Amino acid sequence: MHKNREVAKRHLRQPHYHHRVPVTSNMFQKRFNHLLYKYDSSINSSQIENKKDHSSENVFEASTKKKFFNTKSDKKKKPGNKKTVSKKAKKKHGKHYALKKFIAKLIIVALIFWAVLKFVFGIEILYGNYMYPAIRDGDLVISYKLQSPITNDVVMYEHNGETRIGRVVAKENSVIKYNSETETYSVNDVTPSESIFYTTVVNPDADIEYPYTVPQGCLYILNDHREEYTDSRTYEAIPLSDVKGVVIFVIRRRGF
Repeated sequence: MHKNREVAKRHLRQPHYHHRVPVTSNMFQKRFNHLLYKYDSSINSSQIENKKDHSSENVFEASTKKKFFNTKSDKKKKPGNKKTVSKKAKKKHGKHYALKKFIAKLIIVALIFWAVLKFVFGIEILYGNYMYPAIRDGDLVISYKLQSPITNDVVMYEHNGETRIGRVVAKENSVIKYNSETETYSVNDVTPSESIFYTTVVNPDADIEYPYTVPQGCLYILNDHREEYTDSRTYEAIPLSDVKGVVIFVIRRRGF
């Protein structure tokens, strides 16, 4: 018991102290500064990384912008791409666009007019009174080329490079006869009823034998002014290929 007491006393006399270092103000300040340094360094490193990320993003954006604008400029340089033309370019070309459009319309109208006059209608001015009184000297005559002529039609035809006008009195395979006593003519032994007050006689200078049969594909044409022999009495029958059209309208230009 005594020994135990001594041990206890010894324990009490020599207590066991933990190895604790007392914290002073200087040591606290140093630790605090150390923590601040670590915190600042971590913040700086994160900022640097963020800056690097932003810089890489900026570089990527810049490169994409350059590519985008380069492609735009390339598209603008191409003349065929109309969608990428800028407003300034449209304004520059807009001044000439209306003029070009107007000229194109004029060309189209001129081509249509030419085609109509070439294949549908014909216009001719009559010089001479060989079709008097139906058509007079200086009258404007309009013919229709798509109509096949029949008996008593007034037609435009061409002979020896000259355009003439006459009246169809007989068609192919018809027989023409002239009566010198009555100064009339007959077609297939029938005297046609006409509102022409001129006598119809044979051209004495022509080498045509009567009765005369109109050949196939031809027309026998006479002038209304029968004293003018410049018709089938001189030229014989006119081929259908030389007929330009049937007269449908006459414009009187020198009075009535």
